[in-house]
Amino acid sequence: MTTLPSQAAPAAERPWALQTYRVLAFLFPPLIVVQALLAGEWLAGHDVIRVHETLGGLLAVAALVQIGLAAAAGLRRDVRTRVIAVSVLLFVLIVVQYALGKGGFGSANQARALHLPNGLLVLGLAAYCSTLAENLARRS
Repeated sequence: MTTLPSQAAPAAERPWALQTYRVLAFLFPPLIVVQALLAGEWLAGHDVIRVHETLGGLLAVAALVQIGLAAAAGLRRDVRTRVIAVSVLLFVLIVVQYALGKGGFGSANQARALHLPNGLLVLGLAAYCSTLAENLARRS
């Protein structure tokens, strides 16, 4: 009997990679909420925009690391493909968010208007990544 590629045994499992992915995925949603709070503080006149910008950059780096961890975790091919795809999408949305932020803080413009809805997409996808990571950890 031939096994389908999606049913093939995983590469050597690396529990450290999956555990680190899980921790990063768990931290993402609360850090994105912190981003929203910092943005609100900035809009209220407090000088916190550099903190908001720095945290956004760190989230982009963490999303990139998350992609690598998903690839290294030794998951089954079908699961690995889904986890990497979701992680890449999260990274892309964060890069878009960063670009919208950089392009929109000088004045009220379209980039700034899209910054909030894109942030909500980032939050939703980050929550999905966290749930996905938790489910993977339970299966391991």
